[in-house]
Amino acid sequence: EGAAHADGKGPSIWDRFCERPGAIADGSDGTVACDHYHRLTEDLDLIAELGVTAYRFSVSWPRVQPEGRGAWNAAGLDFYERLVDGLLARGVKPYLTLNHWDLPEALQAHGGWATRDTVHRFVDYALGMHARLGDRLAAITTHNEPWVIATLGHEQGIFAPGLKQRATAAQVSHHLLLSHGLALKALRAAGSTARLGIVLNLAPVHAASDSEADLAAARLEDGRLVRWYLDPLFH
Repeated sequence: EGAAHADGKGPSIWDRFCERPGAIADGSDGTVACDHYHRLTEDLDLIAELGVTAYRFSVSWPRVQPEGRGAWNAAGLDFYERLVDGLLARGVKPYLTLNHWDLPEALQAHGGWATRDTVHRFVDYALGMHARLGDRLAAITTHNEPWVIATLGHEQGIFAPGLKQRATAAQVSHHLLLSHGLALKALRAAGSTARLGIVLNLAPVHAASDSEADLAAARLEDGRLVRWYLDPLFH
């Protein structure tokens, strides 16, 4: 949505990651991007003209709560309120995603998703957004693609925050799932009438052959990508 440093928004882990030389192949960042923050009305008109009936958008946590805890940023909250009201005025249902990878840098400085405290900060954040927008939302999803956050961000290091620590990645994935569960429990207790869920990136895994080694490799990959997330959610 651009406006990475405008109107009181705090830095996110992606803002910091993009500043690392060589982290992004072409050196681009999210400072301007599609400039949705400044083109909101125009963008909402385009969405309506497409004829779609629902729009899924992501709230930037550091835009509404720069430190990831404590004080809220009125300008950031106002932006998303205008977005939601603008969608409804055009007959488009708002589908809100709470965490689309851009954790506040202030929380990362204290361990980020590798620490259990971030789980509870996320629940507070979810309740804060529900208090401001919940009466107008068709759906709330907690996390966008937790596998990406854990594996690409904390094991392979090619996404923010750029760590290469397999044990940390496993802990991060656990905390993301835990925060999802606790946030949904809290939102239900708060009387949320929106559909609640999570967005996973899933893919079928097939063995290259019927050999024992290939079957075992496929089973392992399916476990890491699919069952690691679906088993806690469904069982």
